[in-house]
Amino acid sequence: MATILSSSAKAIFAAGPAFDVAQAMIVTAWNLAIAGGALLGGTLLDQFGATSLPWVACMLLVMASTNRPTSCRDALPA
Repeated sequence: MATILSSSAKAIFAAGPAFDVAQAMIVTAWNLAIAGGALLGGTLLDQFGATSLPWVACMLLVMASTNRPTSCRDALPA
């Protein structure tokens, strides 16, 4: 979590005078992620039951883990 907040802080700092727009975009992205997770979780729970939730969580974790090295390298150059 600290890495995500640090990246957000760097992005806001890099935005310069448009930092308020950058902050609004970050908040919007977080809210969309929360809504998407709720929608996905609710759909899975309704269609397949509670046993599907840990399996999908593991798949998402694997996908995020394999994407992390490239996204961190490309997101904010040093």
